[in-house]
Amino acid sequence: MIEEYGFGMISFEGYSYADDLIVFPDQMIEGWRREEGHRVSLADIRKALESQPYDVLVIGTGKFGLMHITSDFKAYLAQNNISYFAEPTDKAIERYNALTGSGKRVIAAFHLTC
Repeated sequence: MIEEYGFGMISFEGYSYADDLIVFPDQMIEGWRREEGHRVSLADIRKALESQPYDVLVIGTGKFGLMHITSDFKAYLAQNNISYFAEPTDKAIERYNALTGSGKRVIAAFHLTC
């Protein structure tokens, strides 16, 4: 579970991170970058989603919710039966924490600033 979030910082399993990240059930990748800073496209996360099948993707769109998801990415998620939630990062963390014990295969990507 994610223990704490503040602008530009997140704590997970006793470690603090100061960079955008992708959270898998068994690992975390720090330094998640997008082709366009405040847009999430299919290219930005496709490899992570294809690493194994997931039921749900939670996207933290930043402190103020400024990051947006492209229509091609939304179409990909729909075609692959992956539910998604894109909301300001504090709300996305609450949702991620609630979903982790649900039995669903969950992956999350969090933008920590903006």
